[in-house]
Amino acid sequence: MLASNISSSDFEAALEASLRNVGLGAPNRQSGKFLLSSTLVNIAKPFVGVDLTVTTTIHYDLIRRSSNKTAWAKTISSAYTAKFSESFLATERLRLANEGSARTNIETFIKELLESGPR
Repeated sequence: MLASNISSSDFEAALEASLRNVGLGAPNRQSGKFLLSSTLVNIAKPFVGVDLTVTTTIHYDLIRRSSNKTAWAKTISSAYTAKFSESFLATERLRLANEGSARTNIETFIKELLESGPR
């Protein structure tokens, strides 16, 4: 079951799409006032279980391009539980929990960025 992972390219694509969806994404990586860096700190996965909970911890840095200094930084942990009713197969529940945890982490990041991020 430990083989179910989200690739960094999939996470990056989801993060960029989510930022664009709320009007925060730049048209390309070279434009925009800020550069975003995200680092996977930890993924806590269960070894066995009926309902499977995955907790993802990601550190985000928003760097101001003009000064190359960190303008905002935050480490966010988020959990998601895939219930047995969602899939009989444990590997599928683990995949759902991984994706749900990453999605929840991105949603929390965007909410906190909008509330307290740099202007």
